[in-house]
Amino acid sequence: MTTLADLYQQEENLKRFALLRKLGEGIMSSVYQCHDKETEDVVAIKVIRGNLVEDEQTLTLLKQDIKILRKISQRNICRIFDLGVFPEHAYVVMDYIEGVQLSSIIRVEGLMPDFRKVPIALKILEGIETAHQHDLAHLNIRPNNILITSNFEPVITDLGLARCLETQVVTDSGRILDNIIYLSPEQIADKNVDYRADIYSFGLLLYELLTKQLPFPDSDPFSMALDHFQQKPTSPREYNPYISESLENIIMKCLEKDRDFRYQNTTGIIQDIQNTFQLDQTKSKAASKLKALVADDDPLYSITFSEMLKKLEMDVILCSNGLEAVSKCIEEKPDIIFMEVALPKINGILASEILLSTTTTRKIPIVIVSSKTDEECIISSSKIGVKDYLVKPVQIDDIKQRLKFWLNK
Repeated sequence: MTTLADLYQQEENLKRFALLRKLGEGIMSSVYQCHDKETEDVVAIKVIRGNLVEDEQTLTLLKQDIKILRKISQRNICRIFDLGVFPEHAYVVMDYIEGVQLSSIIRVEGLMPDFRKVPIALKILEGIETAHQHDLAHLNIRPNNILITSNFEPVITDLGLARCLETQVVTDSGRILDNIIYLSPEQIADKNVDYRADIYSFGLLLYELLTKQLPFPDSDPFSMALDHFQQKPTSPREYNPYISESLENIIMKCLEKDRDFRYQNTTGIIQDIQNTFQLDQTKSKAASKLKALVADDDPLYSITFSEMLKKLEMDVILCSNGLEAVSKCIEEKPDIIFMEVALPKINGILASEILLSTTTTRKIPIVIVSSKTDEECIISSSKIGVKDYLVKPVQIDDIKQRLKFWLNK
């Protein structure tokens, strides 16, 4: 098997690169880390084996793609600087990216936290979008071709090389692609392929990134090829119930078998994911808000007090008497209770005593609120386990200063 060292004897231009180490090897190519003696940069050189140079049309297209790639500078695309072609081999010089394949990260639980995944998917899309804007389709979007750097920046590799890097197995029944699980139906059918194939492959990648599963149950290439044409993808929410319905819809639209029903461009996917992500964050923020119950029979003061709590990002439940306060607390289980002493039906001290002796509410902090300083009331409330005692008018700064103490934070 020819190595980069062997090619030094055939290609004069390669002598400017000092071989540092071998990075990896596949069926059709090998990748090396090298030092560029002229620029002092560390680069990667991919040596491509096979009949590339025998296919004049493929070689011409590759040269055109690399000419375009030299002009593209986008952080999520690995730049390619040069191409060399000689009998039975070719090589490309590209950026050396210090990173881990996305496929490895998907396999290892906990290597990437969930909150990183959607932003990473968006950055991958931005790279694909840039390529499409330059009339370049990747045609081999899959986790092995995405590198994740130490700061969780994804970099798409092998852009422009898909035509000559098909890892193929030839059988009596025909050609079966090794990477068939990431190919669109039209690629498998060997139809005229365009950039919408990348959208299908991105849908598969996003599915796996969020679920650690593949959308089709079959594992052998023949069955999986049929799945791309016939099988409806398993709902990603079956594997990961935390995926929102709107995000699932985005994935499934990417995976439409008829490309006319898919997203027609990456811009639409980016906008829909951003909208979904913002909506999910809003829901998450709303779900994480503190819930406060305010029991006071003075409507004006209740509203004033609740507005202060809302400014502190709290949801507020209002009650006008002691019995209602007890009932609502047991039902709603708020994070904190503000209880006026002089409440109708049962007073605030008795209501607090009931709540502090009830299993479902006894751990909820209660703050007694009164219009005056009453030592007897303070002592009584302290004995039953009330957290604090406030005298009206309460200021928002009073709440800010004491909130962590009330919540034991």
